[in-house]
Formats: sequence, C-alpha cells, structure tokens
Amino acid sequence: MDTRVDSPISTELKNQLFIGGRWVDPAEGGRLAVINPATEETFHEVAAATAADVNGAVAAAREAFPAWGSTTGTERAAYLHAIAEAIRARREELARMEVIDNGKPLAEALWDIDDTRCITNRSASRARSSPGTIPC
Repeated sequence: MDTRVDSPISTELKNQLFIGGRWVDPAEGGRLAVINPATEETFHEVAAATAADVNGAVAAAREAFPAWGSTTGTERAAYLHAIAEAIRARREELARMEVIDNGKPLAEALWDIDDTRCITNRSASRARSSPGTIPC
C-alpha cells in the first residue's frame, strides 16, 4: 500500500450543496477554503450554505419523507449496503482525503473509514431484521 498522503485524489471534489437529490450552487454563492493543516495550503473550496440553503434542504427532506417513511427495512438495508460497498471500494481514497483534510495519520484514517463501513453494514442488518416499515 502506498502510504504517501500527497498522492493525487482521483475523485472530482464538489463545491456545491446536495439538496433535493441534485447538486446545486449555494444561494449566495459563497465558498469556504479547505486547508491542509500540514501545509497550510488551500486544496479545495466548498459551498458555504446560508439559512436559505438550509431552508431549501429542510423543504426537500420534508417532501421526500413520506416516500422514505414507507420503505421497508429490507429496502432501507439495500441502500445502506450499497453505501457500505461504495465506502469499501473507495477506502484508500477516502482515507487520503481525510488525512489531507484534518492531518490525522493514514492508519487512523483507514481505521475510521473501515469503522464507518462496518457501522453502515450493521445498520443495514438491523434495518433488514425490522418487520414492515420503520418509523423515521
């Protein structure tokens, strides 16, 4: 395994907000710098959400709630397992991004990514074992 944290990140990093199932620009167009604590260099900029963006996200969540609330535990488990698989597939890359973002050692970042995947799979197993729909 390559332990260098300066190796390139292949994922296109977004600088938009994910609201209502799509990527959108922040209402006021603001950006926040993401700084590598080891070099103090800005390596990305993320969208700066405002109250208007939060209100839009809350409205989108309220709109989606009835459909999600009627899904079965088995259906929710399928979503969670897919998320866990995506985490597994991008383990190295996600860990490297975490190192660059907050300066933690690579071994710790890998552990965090693995822990996230395990918790997501565990949640999927619990959802699958729940009969009928699960109240949100």
